[in-house]
Amino acid sequence: LNWNNVIRVLQFAVIHRALFTLSMALRQAITDATEFQIKLAELQTISQKIGFTTEQWARQVRVLSDAFGNPIFDTTEGIYQALSNQVVKTAQDFGFLNSAMKLSLITTASFKDAVDASSSILNAFNMTTAESARVNAILFKTVGLGRVRLGEMSNTIGRVSVLSEKLNVSFQQQQALLATLTNQGVKFNVAQTLLVNIFNKLIRPSERLEGIFAQWGVTSGEAAIKTFGLVDVFRRLEHIA
Repeated sequence: LNWNNVIRVLQFAVIHRALFTLSMALRQAITDATEFQIKLAELQTISQKIGFTTEQWARQVRVLSDAFGNPIFDTTEGIYQALSNQVVKTAQDFGFLNSAMKLSLITTASFKDAVDASSSILNAFNMTTAESARVNAILFKTVGLGRVRLGEMSNTIGRVSVLSEKLNVSFQQQQALLATLTNQGVKFNVAQTLLVNIFNKLIRPSERLEGIFAQWGVTSGEAAIKTFGLVDVFRRLEHIA
C-alpha cells in the first residue's frame, strides 16, 4: 500500500464510523420518541378530569423539564406518579409539580422520589397541594438535620404518617423525631419502624397501658397526646418502662 491508499482506507474507516454513530443515534432518537409518546398517552389516560391532550401534556412536560434542567423521562414519570397518587387532580394543582421539582434538586433526589414523598404526606395528613411548599421545606429540613436521603423516605414515609395523623401528631413533630433518631445513627427504616410500633401501641393500647392512661386521667393515646403533648407522653412512658 502506498500513502494515498493508506489515507483512503483511513478516510473510509472514519466515514464508516461516523455513519454508524449517526445511525445508532437516530435509532435511539426514534426509540426515545416512541417511548415518550407512550408515556404521554399514559398521562392522558390517567388524567381524564384535567382534559389535556397528549400534545398539551408534551408541552407541560417539556416546560417543566426545561425550567429545571431535569431529564424528560424522569419528569414524565414524576408527573405520572403525582396523577396516580391523586395529588394532582386539576391544572390548578400544577404548583405541586414545581415545588416537588425544587425539592428533588436541593436534595439531589429524583423527581419521582420527591413526588412520592411529598404526595404521601399530603394524602396521609389530608392536606391540599397549596401546602406542598411547606411540606417540602420540612422534608428538606429532615434530610439536612438528620442522616437520611429523600429516596429512603419516598416509598415508605406514608406508613408512619397515617398513624401520626390518627394520633394528631403533626407532620413537623413526626419529622423532628425522625431527624433526631437518624442523626443519632439509627437507620431511617429502623427509626420509622420504631415510631410505627410505638404509635400502634398508643392507638391500640394493651390492658396495662389502658390502666396507665386511666391513672393519667385520659382514655386513649390520642387523648394523652392532646392533653400532655407528644414529648411529655414519651417521657412519662419512659419512666414507667
